[in-house]
Formats: sequence, C-alpha cells, structure tokens
Amino acid sequence: WDGGASMSGAFAGIVLAAFLVERHCKVPHGILMDKLAMGMPLALIVARLAEIPTGVGMGRQVDTPWLQWLGSFTDGCHPVFVYEALWAIVMGFALLRYLRRNRRPGDVLLTFMTLYGSAQAFFESLRDDYHMVIYFIRINQIAALVMVVAAFVIWMVRWGRKGAKPMGLVIASLLVVAGIALG
Repeated sequence: WDGGASMSGAFAGIVLAAFLVERHCKVPHGILMDKLAMGMPLALIVARLAEIPTGVGMGRQVDTPWLQWLGSFTDGCHPVFVYEALWAIVMGFALLRYLRRNRRPGDVLLTFMTLYGSAQAFFESLRDDYHMVIYFIRINQIAALVMVVAAFVIWMVRWGRKGAKPMGLVIASLLVVAGIALG
C-alpha cells in the first residue's frame, strides 16, 4: 500500500532489462526500449487507478478557488493519482503520434522519460504525505529529474555527434537547466 519509489524502480529495472536483452540478442540499442516505453502509459494508468481503494495518492488540500469543486469528490484534497492517470493518457497519445514519425531507435523512450519525469516532479509536489522526503524534496522528485536530465544528456550527445553548432547546444542546455530550476 505504500510503494514509495516503486514506479521509478520498476521503470529503471525495465530499461536495464531491455538494454541487457538488446545487447545479448545483438539488436540495435533502443528498439526494444521504444516498444517497452509504449506500454508504460498503460501501466501507469492501471497502477494509479489501483490506488483508489488504498487511500494513497491523495494530495494537499485544494486551496485554489477555481479547483474547489474537487473538494466535493475528494474531501478537499487534490486527487494526485487521477492527475497522474490523466497525464498517462495524454502521454500515451503523444507517444503514439511520435512513433509514426521518422525517429532514431530510443527516441520514444527518451520522449517518455522527458514527459513522465517532468510531470512527476510536479505531481510529487502536490502530495501531502512525508514519505521518503529529504528536507522538502521527495525522493521521487529526484528520480524524476534524473530521468529528464538523462534523456537530455543523451539527446545532446546525439545532437553533438550530428554536427550541431556549439551555440545551439549551449542555448538548449541553458533552457533545460532553467526549466529544471523552475520546476
């Protein structure tokens, strides 16, 4: 009932397993990982909606006037698990759309890591429990930001190998750092 960082751990385990299988079977890196990334939104939807009977997944009190209507359904708290499930639906459609484009193997996984990590860092800030917190930062927020930074570093390395101009890399890096700081 109190998984903590279990979703981040499951994701890391799946990516590691896919990496090892790709290496063992001599499949180009990223192909299996992209296929697994396509199933992650569905796994998130099921996992988050399974939190309904547990009482876990409720957040802070709704104190924004235009969101007060949520209070009648959730005893005045943010239903963070519902937000996460809805975001997983959006991510699923975005990944399906992205999959149809020409892309390099691994890009779908990197896109998932960016979308999931960015949103999860925000959603964790809405939670009200003090489970796995260092000062005011949740361990899950750190794991989410590590996902975003890892995806960013891989994309920057790829971009640099393609011959991107150094100024473009610097500007992109500064924008990502500013985004993470804002988060």
